[in-house]
Amino acid sequence: MSQRTRAALPLPAHATAEPAVRLAASVVFNLSGYTVHDAVDRPLGGRRVVVAADATEGACPGCGVFSSRVHQRVRQSVKDIPVGGTCLEVIVVKPRFVCAETACPRRTFTQATEQLPARARCTTRLKEAVVAAVLDSGRATAEVAADHGVAWGTVNTAVLDQSLELPAVDQVPVRALGIDEHRFATAKWFKNPETAVWCRVEPWMSTFVDAHTGHVLGVVDGRSSRNVTAWLRARSQAWLDRLEVVAIDPSATFRNAIRQVLPAVDISVDHFHLVKLGNQMLTDVRQRAIREVLGRRG
Repeated sequence: MSQRTRAALPLPAHATAEPAVRLAASVVFNLSGYTVHDAVDRPLGGRRVVVAADATEGACPGCGVFSSRVHQRVRQSVKDIPVGGTCLEVIVVKPRFVCAETACPRRTFTQATEQLPARARCTTRLKEAVVAAVLDSGRATAEVAADHGVAWGTVNTAVLDQSLELPAVDQVPVRALGIDEHRFATAKWFKNPETAVWCRVEPWMSTFVDAHTGHVLGVVDGRSSRNVTAWLRARSQAWLDRLEVVAIDPSATFRNAIRQVLPAVDISVDHFHLVKLGNQMLTDVRQRAIREVLGRRG
């Protein structure tokens, strides 16, 4: 077959359908303002998707003047939400525009969108996903970071940035309040300079959470009745009246504090300590019966 005959043949079906395939992939990928150009599986696992920006002009962040003159096209690697349990790396090809304002000290600038801000290393929807996993689902930060293929610090920073926008405690409707003690460090010893006696210090704190969602509402030093009472009295009366039940461990300190501020609320013991007490009682009875019947420890 001659070269002229080959040229007269129609193009393959996949060549004519390439724009349609890209459009369909862009719709499925659902990253607004970007078109999917390629998607491949990486040899060591995961998937790489190459997208290109659709915008032909942008506003300079320094002066706000729009420019359509492209200085160069840069490639930026960012992380995105996993697809089918597979971590996703997105290669973004976006233009670097030349500022049209000669008096502007910023000569060039890159395109920035809602999902991909300037100097971003992950998409906005990925940050929203990890924040929801930690705050709403109560998952550990390390676990969420491993599942989404990002560093622990990335998840922690996203959670801290979101926590600054949380409403005040009195604006959060809570029906079931949970109070528990927690030792945040190992016990320490110090020597009293006056008596020359060594004393043991237990670094405890008391945590208040929404029992329905697991959201932390407040933390106070120590585990005394005075500190718990002070935190409850700092809440508004409307917030306290909304409470129906308070879950605690079998602590007389917490019970006394609740009865002082909330005399009509129901008090319940959490499942962990209730089961622990039941198992301990069963163990005591079993050991006592074996000693009485067999005369030995069991």
